[in-house]
Amino acid sequence: AASTAKQVLTQRIREAEKNSLIEEFQDKEGEMLLGLVAMEDSRNYFIDLGRTRGILPKKEIIPGEKIVMGSNIKVYVTKVENGPKGPVIKLSRKNYGFVKRLFEHEIPEVANGTIVLQMVVREPGIRSKVAVYSTNDKIDPIGACIGERGSRIAGILKELNGERVDIIPYKY
Repeated sequence: AASTAKQVLTQRIREAEKNSLIEEFQDKEGEMLLGLVAMEDSRNYFIDLGRTRGILPKKEIIPGEKIVMGSNIKVYVTKVENGPKGPVIKLSRKNYGFVKRLFEHEIPEVANGTIVLQMVVREPGIRSKVAVYSTNDKIDPIGACIGERGSRIAGILKELNGERVDIIPYKY
């Protein structure tokens, strides 16, 4: 009876942990996270995101990119699913949302809504095109995204492994 009670208790604790992990990462879908490259197999990299690990398929990394074990890496959460052993967090560095989140992270005007990224189109490893417009007539959206002597866009280009980024004005 005691061992049955212990099994029931540990089962409920595991279920509660699993549910809390799913709740924690459910709202992170479409967000950019920083993780540690923990493991690698033939098809995937496993990224440590704190309490759990995400799966970064090798086909979802930027072409020509070298990922080093133990290094920190920025990843975009594409999907959070409920798997048999807990949440399955699918990650990507190829998704257009990754570029969008990089712009929000590096450029304060994009983060606060003064500059709007209307559309992001991407051919990973080669080129991205970002259509921007400003809600404030006094702010040049392209100049604000590039920054003084390219200082703001430099961080984005470094993270994208030298991929070309074209910033074009959006006419609405």
